[in-house]
Amino acid sequence: MKYSAMTLMPLLCSFFVVSACPLRAQDGVLDPTFDGDGRVTTTLGDFDDVAQAIGLQEDGKIVVAGKTYLVDRYAFFVARYLPNGTLDPSFGLDGVTVTPIGTGNALAHSLAIQPNGAIVVCGVSTVDGREMMSLARYVAKTGQLDPSFGDGGIVVTPVGSGWSSGRGVAIQPNGTIVAVGYAQVGSDAHFAIVRYDRFGVPDPTFGEAGVVTTSFGPGTDIANAVYVINDDAILVVGTSEPNGVNADAVLARYKGSGALDGAFGVNGMKRIERTGTFDEYGNAVVVTPEGSIVIATSSNNRFEDLVAIRLAPDGTPDPGFGLGGVASTDIGPIVEVGEASSVFVQPDGKVVTSGLRTSGSEVSFGLVRYNINGTIDETFGDSGTITTRFGSSSDEIFASILQPDGKILVAGGSHDGTQSRIALARYNNPSVSGPSTVHDSHERTIVVSP
Repeated sequence: MKYSAMTLMPLLCSFFVVSACPLRAQDGVLDPTFDGDGRVTTTLGDFDDVAQAIGLQEDGKIVVAGKTYLVDRYAFFVARYLPNGTLDPSFGLDGVTVTPIGTGNALAHSLAIQPNGAIVVCGVSTVDGREMMSLARYVAKTGQLDPSFGDGGIVVTPVGSGWSSGRGVAIQPNGTIVAVGYAQVGSDAHFAIVRYDRFGVPDPTFGEAGVVTTSFGPGTDIANAVYVINDDAILVVGTSEPNGVNADAVLARYKGSGALDGAFGVNGMKRIERTGTFDEYGNAVVVTPEGSIVIATSSNNRFEDLVAIRLAPDGTPDPGFGLGGVASTDIGPIVEVGEASSVFVQPDGKVVTSGLRTSGSEVSFGLVRYNINGTIDETFGDSGTITTRFGSSSDEIFASILQPDGKILVAGGSHDGTQSRIALARYNNPSVSGPSTVHDSHERTIVVSP
């Protein structure tokens, strides 16, 4: 068939119009603008470096905290990276501040960034043989310890009758700091919640001299994460392991006074008991603008990996999400196992859980995204899941966050066969862009603009 110039013109115009349309990339692809291939590893000491928490400052700089091993013990570390994945030389010493606390090991588990940019890190340290909940605060600009906080930037709080530990931290809108973890009470471990004022002093208007402990019954109760809904609502998630019985994920909601909120669950407490004989662990929690509660759990059930559970504001299961409020996926054959340690909710309501994925002897970064109804989102990564390796023997995510531009940041550790290194990865996520409400498992909701 022959075509005249007039016949070809609309065809050519159509071709160029279609070609000019941008093609959206796949969600969940590693971002090459982040250190060249989307992955960053950092070695600090000679033995064991792991990032346990991640945050984002208003200028786009990335803050991570965790543990590093010194000559004879562990210490807190805080590191700051530029948006391109390189360490920020203006922060600490070449981008890193290391803080020994007490007379023994000090392990950082969580961080929160205050409105003025100050960085609050929560964990545990050993002082004269006793483990205690410990906090440190760092100046936003320099990364140095903040002398206006506690004793030279450090607060160590004995809770309960023996050992205690900090696992999560958040900032209330009024500026007070809420730290959660566990404490020995008698022979058992109970949830431990401590609220501090801006200077690191326990708040006498909260609980008993700033401290609240909560028991779900005989056995071990450990609080792993906290989400501050407002000044009068604090949500805590963790694990309860009754003596001789399988562990369950549990939540508790507290009022501003520290009293349990009777409108939630049963007398302020919620135990997520599922059928079967498997252990379930509550690791992270977020609350959506609509008030729905989303938690990330791990389990020893090989058929359920990177699980997300959504509850109504009163703690009842959300029947519109997954199966009875539970969304799970088996990410591979029975020899594969996944564990979710972190969760956030995108502005479109989709839920992203992250943690680890094992296949044989290999342990990798693992992420799963669920649609708003709890079905797996096959537009994400490889049919809804992402596996990322650093060429090492073991890689695991402990924290995640959604950037204002929609990109996904995760942090954890990568073991190269000799030692663990700080490991970060960033993924493109073009279906999410523009100003967005960030929900993560370490801080309260923050509205962020590019």
